[in-house]
Amino acid sequence: MPPADQPTDRVRRTALAATTELLAEVGLDSFSMDDVVKRSGLSKSTLYRWWPSKGSLAFEAFREKIREVAEAMDEFMPYEDRGRARRELFIQVSGMMELLARTDTGRTLADLIAEGRRDERVLESFRTDFLMPRRFRSREIIERELVRLGRPDAVPADVVLDLLYGAIYFRLLVGHAPLDAAFARQIVDFVTAGLVGSTLLPASSGDEDVDG
Repeated sequence: MPPADQPTDRVRRTALAATTELLAEVGLDSFSMDDVVKRSGLSKSTLYRWWPSKGSLAFEAFREKIREVAEAMDEFMPYEDRGRARRELFIQVSGMMELLARTDTGRTLADLIAEGRRDERVLESFRTDFLMPRRFRSREIIERELVRLGRPDAVPADVVLDLLYGAIYFRLLVGHAPLDAAFARQIVDFVTAGLVGSTLLPASSGDEDVDG
């Protein structure tokens, strides 16, 4: 039995499934609680008992999608210590690109990011439940490689991660070029070469010539 302050599993699954379908079909602005009632077969009183607004219902549906995306990503991106950052990062990045390009996960992830710009709760859930746990694991790969190279302070790991995964998210959102194995290899080679051969310049005040 669920706690008294939570819906039954059947009610929750039915409501969230209907909401997810409507979000995919018409978007958050264009669906109503009445639409969820018609799609789900649940009564309006049942919906409003557990979700006081369509925003709260949509948020829970988005959180469920975040969980599903996270599980799919973990399946495609196994985290193992293989001793070299280039190999580990290529497996991570190519697995992520394959998932985004060949399944509906890419569209879902893009929708979540877009919705996060309108609803801070979605963005916070995306960061907390999806992004940060995977970012932590990738940061370990970068930091371990910098230690192996004897350059632990050469570059902040977070900057490396933004360069690496920011390129993926940019292509996902803009769609100007494919997410494929060739791109995965290019960005991993670029980033890992930078770990070996570059040290960041000191932070500037903003008015120095970067080529000087």
